[in-house]
Amino acid sequence: MKEKKFIFEMFNLKKKNIVISGGLGRIALPMTEALLEKGANVFVLTKNPLKHKNIIKKLKGKFSRFNLIKCDVSKTQSVKSVIKKIKLAPNVFLYSSVIRPLQKSKGENFDKWKFSVNDNATSMHISCSLFSDLMRKNGGGSVIIVSSIYGIRAPDQNLYTGTKMFTESDYPFLKGGSIIYSNYMASKLGKYNVRFNVIAPGGLDDQFAEKKFKKRYIKKVPLGRMLKGEDLKGIAVFLSSDESSYITGCTIKVDGGICL
Repeated sequence: MKEKKFIFEMFNLKKKNIVISGGLGRIALPMTEALLEKGANVFVLTKNPLKHKNIIKKLKGKFSRFNLIKCDVSKTQSVKSVIKKIKLAPNVFLYSSVIRPLQKSKGENFDKWKFSVNDNATSMHISCSLFSDLMRKNGGGSVIIVSSIYGIRAPDQNLYTGTKMFTESDYPFLKGGSIIYSNYMASKLGKYNVRFNVIAPGGLDDQFAEKKFKKRYIKKVPLGRMLKGEDLKGIAVFLSSDESSYITGCTIKVDGGICL
């Protein structure tokens, strides 16, 4: 009986205040749900609530600890206003925001590249800096940045042959940058008990994955399938919990082994 009680208490997030940027997106939504399921007070930041109104309605109906705050994380004052609004000291900040203006561009568009790099990089730095500084003042915390396997390795262009799919050039640039940025912050803030870690998901099995791409991709994955949203729940809970208190500066691949 004692052993069962101990296991039950592990990964308990009931006393955690967690802020998530981009928590309603395809990758982060399962993580948002997992953190709520584990009892955390979750504050999701989004620039455009109307875009996610159905998801928001569902989460509000299911979880009393779900809080939605309109925020543009690329704007310093917007993030600072959130910090004043929530009043609770965050234990965890999960960054999963991304804009992809080049996703529908057939060729290079330098203006869109400039906009993407500026907005994405600035959003990450502003939000991670402000929330980690708050954690530093309050005895520590965990910052989790969502990157991608394309921040670790280049996309295999052969996977896209004969499909409408492609990975735009700014995406691996930004995702790779987020990993070394996390390492830098882990080194800088470790003495304050502020941890920085990265989750690097593999290809997501959803409606955007064309059949040709999916078939080729799966052949390269040792576990023989693409990523499901549910696969991201455990790692989000782990990195948010006290059970990961001695882990910092790590990039954890959730990719079925494709990056071996």
